[in-house]
Amino acid sequence: MKRNIYFTLFLKIVLLLTLNVYAKDIHIAVIDTGVDPNHPQISGKLWVGKKQANSRVFGVDFSSLDGSVNKKPFDHHGHGTHIAGIIAKINPKAKLHILKYFNPKADGLQNLNATIRALRYAINLGVDVINYSSGGP
Repeated sequence: MKRNIYFTLFLKIVLLLTLNVYAKDIHIAVIDTGVDPNHPQISGKLWVGKKQANSRVFGVDFSSLDGSVNKKPFDHHGHGTHIAGIIAKINPKAKLHILKYFNPKADGLQNLNATIRALRYAINLGVDVINYSSGGP
């Protein structure tokens, strides 16, 4: 099992490096725990739809328990920021679309529904790569 996780990570890194070399603008959806928009590795690389993000709108948060969506997917966990930082480091040309699905107060079904909504959003947006991190009990 552990070997499969490392192989998947290796494939993702190879893909990102390939895209870094051969493409100008790479749009990558990061479906995770959100992001700290002030992180120096990530600042200036965030996009929402077809526009560059700002301090009021820096991604899409699907994690609300009532099903509402907001444009401030702040990362209270740290994992999403970590992953976005790795992607930004590997591919400085990447345009990151932060899509938060995880809510520690949600049950498994609620987080699954938020994940599906985030995936649909990324597909409809037409991003080049979808990076999805998941976990749980």
